[in-house]
Amino acid sequence: RGADLPVDVTSANYLTYVGSGTFNDGLNPVVYDTDGSIIDALLGVGQKNSILGFAGSSFLPSPTCQSTEGRAIINGFLSTSDTTLTSTIAHEVGHLIGLDHTQLNGTQGINATGDYPLMYPFVARNTMTLHEDDAAAVSALYPDPTLNAVYGQISGTFVLADGITAVRGANLWATETTTNKVYSIVSDYRKQNTGFFRLLLPAGAYNLRAGTILTNFFGGASVGPYSDFSTDPSFQAPLYIGGNPMNPMPTVTLGNATPTSFNINAGCAATLTFRIDGTGIVGGNCTAPGSFLLNVATVGTGTGIVTSAPAGINCGATCSTSFATGSNVTLTASPTGGSVFFGWSGACTGTGTCTVTMNSVQSVTATFFPPGAGSEIFPPGCQLPAGWIVPGTANSGWSVVSNDSTQGVCSLKSNTISDNQKAQIQFTGTFNAGNITFDRRVSSEFNFDCFRFLIDGVQQAVGGTCSGANVGGIGASGIVPWGAVSVPVAAGVHTLLWSYEKDIDTLGGEDAAYIDSVVLPVGNPGTLQFTAGTLAVSEAVGNAVVSVSRSGGSAGAASVNFVTSGGTATAGTDFTAQAGTLNWANGDAANKTITVPIVNDTLIEGNETFTITISSPTGATLGAQTAISVTIIDDDFATAPPAPTIGTATPGNAQAMITFTASASDGGSPITGYTATCNPGTLTATALASPVNINLNNGTLYTCSVS
Repeated sequence: RGADLPVDVTSANYLTYVGSGTFNDGLNPVVYDTDGSIIDALLGVGQKNSILGFAGSSFLPSPTCQSTEGRAIINGFLSTSDTTLTSTIAHEVGHLIGLDHTQLNGTQGINATGDYPLMYPFVARNTMTLHEDDAAAVSALYPDPTLNAVYGQISGTFVLADGITAVRGANLWATETTTNKVYSIVSDYRKQNTGFFRLLLPAGAYNLRAGTILTNFFGGASVGPYSDFSTDPSFQAPLYIGGNPMNPMPTVTLGNATPTSFNINAGCAATLTFRIDGTGIVGGNCTAPGSFLLNVATVGTGTGIVTSAPAGINCGATCSTSFATGSNVTLTASPTGGSVFFGWSGACTGTGTCTVTMNSVQSVTATFFPPGAGSEIFPPGCQLPAGWIVPGTANSGWSVVSNDSTQGVCSLKSNTISDNQKAQIQFTGTFNAGNITFDRRVSSEFNFDCFRFLIDGVQQAVGGTCSGANVGGIGASGIVPWGAVSVPVAAGVHTLLWSYEKDIDTLGGEDAAYIDSVVLPVGNPGTLQFTAGTLAVSEAVGNAVVSVSRSGGSAGAASVNFVTSGGTATAGTDFTAQAGTLNWANGDAANKTITVPIVNDTLIEGNETFTITISSPTGATLGAQTAISVTIIDDDFATAPPAPTIGTATPGNAQAMITFTASASDGGSPITGYTATCNPGTLTATALASPVNINLNNGTLYTCSVS
């Protein structure tokens, strides 16, 4: 940052500082256009009414291909929130230093949180930090000496199915499989006509996809070098065919139906020829021979560290490390600062230590919640309650947050949404007659954005109104502090819906609604668990049948998933693997059974065990007994074969020849030989079959046997 400009830049002198001939004056001005007159002068009368700002930079293509100067103009005429203005200034400074727009939106999987990058073509980010895609883009342009300690890279070409013909102007993005963080680039962004791309990526396991640039992203909103005009390659075949995006599907995934996951380690470089038919092979040095990558992520609003044995993971700082193929890695989660560890997801479940067998790329997530979460009434355990879902009418849902609450440390907050969208959360249950009570807070554009609460589709009073255009009716909007809501409900099955809705434009406040301390007069849905912790069955019984109970209540429909997993017993050899869902109707408290076919083989292998586990309940909670160990009792036994029968023992010179009749049966395993023993002296000899010649001493009387 240089010194302030020497004068106030106005419509009278703006050409001196931001005119077309000022890209070599040594200045990089950021001009705040108080009344919008400079924007109107540069872009046309009336443009100040719709443009928040614009910026650009210049570069020397030869000999060094480096950025030289930039400038930005911020519109001070439009009335915007501090959040929007801050994002606008940061966005335009991004252009000033050479950043392009990025297209990362719902197609790329970020709508669930609304975490749009700062460099999205329209102001959509309300978090005052850089998105991971922004940080990687800045790092690619201005690499720090520590770049290779943070990022690895994948580079290559995006081409047609022939593996040669360049596809220019496609949107490529890599998604980290554990954190869902997303990084993007446009194919052939260096205009080499090869389809070249390069992505800087932190350590992790990634999937790669390609899609089209949105057709309205041209002109000032263009993404990449091939979407400046509606006739550019980004909007033409092979990206668009007959006006339709990439056939046969809008999104091309590396590996198609079975995505090809590739590893990135700090400082490594992977390579890829990515074809538009989804094929391609990743090469390079990002995977150590004879090892697989273990990715660990910590999530939640608490703090904690995950460490590994053998050493390698200390997450915190080191969250991805390669371990030898076939090795077992044990992860330990340690909460810090009084936080609470709430369990594993991914390759492990539960709250104990997590042991992962490294037979493929593995991903594990540890969830930590802040102090006090263990006693949280709502949301219980600082987690979304069972049975609460995002309905099909929603663009996004609600999430647990710990920055604001009326009880405990957590509440539910509407996810970030765009204009004309809805963030909704829904619960259906069997209610007793009584009152539904909860606390709510709203921070939004007054009147036009709206928080609503509905029972069976009927809006209920929540202490406010939403009277703007296209809204109307009861609800709450604007800056509404925490307050209690109580709504009567009749006995029976009801659907409750909490909805935060935005109108066609304008940010306001946090653009969010919160609810906390929800109390519902519901009948007890009950607890689902196995009726026993162990079961022993004979190998010949045919099936192992176990029962899952629903106890303590039966209000509402409920379900739980189940799956078998091998132990010393092997699926396909000793039992037939099973997975599925058990379902209970409203009022149904009967036990449900899981049947696992047992294989009755003839092998002598001893007793063996496998496990059946239940998980992911809906409409009810899990009890303590979520797994049952099944022992298969082996019914195959070895029997001793009968002894061979001696026929004759013919003496010779210092030896005897003993003939015998072989055993009538082998007792279950092939007989591999026979031994003759003669006493005194315990002299022995062996043979595969009759007779056995045994060396003896002349002149001695022997007693002989054959075994």
